[in-house]
Amino acid sequence: MELLSSQELENLSISDRKDYFIKLREECLSLSDNQLKIGQGIIKSVYPALRGYKLEFEGVENIPKDSNVLFIANHSNSHDIFTAYEVLSALQRKGSVMVATDCLTPVTTELFNISNATLLDRRKKDER
Repeated sequence: MELLSSQELENLSISDRKDYFIKLREECLSLSDNQLKIGQGIIKSVYPALRGYKLEFEGVENIPKDSNVLFIANHSNSHDIFTAYEVLSALQRKGSVMVATDCLTPVTTELFNISNATLLDRRKKDER
């Protein structure tokens, strides 16, 4: 499925936006449970010792318990990605984080891959 930019979304009719988000939700629901458990388990075990700040949870009621979610940060920062996965693991929720791979090392790219991150390369027009 091709992801649309916010400008492209704004240009869609309400009906087309609804269809787009239904398809996006279906993609999120198809995440592999085993892949999530492995990658997110690694992050949950290791990242708390590295992050250097305390987590506080607000708005947990907005993260569905019965379906997967997709987090999209407004910038690329590995800390945000690791923190989102740590929060998902702590809350026992399923989800994916969209990650730009063009600024990551091969090691972090693979870690995000086994965490079932939604990977994209911003240098490629069809991915951004």
